[in-house]
Amino acid sequence: MREEVIRLIPKLVYADPRGRLKTPDAFDIAVQGMLDRIENVRNGKNEGRDPRADFAGLENDKFKFPDSTD
Repeated sequence: MREEVIRLIPKLVYADPRGRLKTPDAFDIAVQGMLDRIENVRNGKNEGRDPRADFAGLENDKFKFPDSTD
């Protein structure tokens, strides 16, 4: 895991908001990842899939979705 973090460091740059970067900074990457995840879960629910299936192996309260009957 450490090697992976070291590999990613050059891509994760915090930018001066007044400056112009040609690549996304760390915040942009994190927000885009969250938005992609939300879209995947939403699309799965629209297709009738259980949204919990996308979180297999994450068995704790942090990742529990309320049942539609709640």
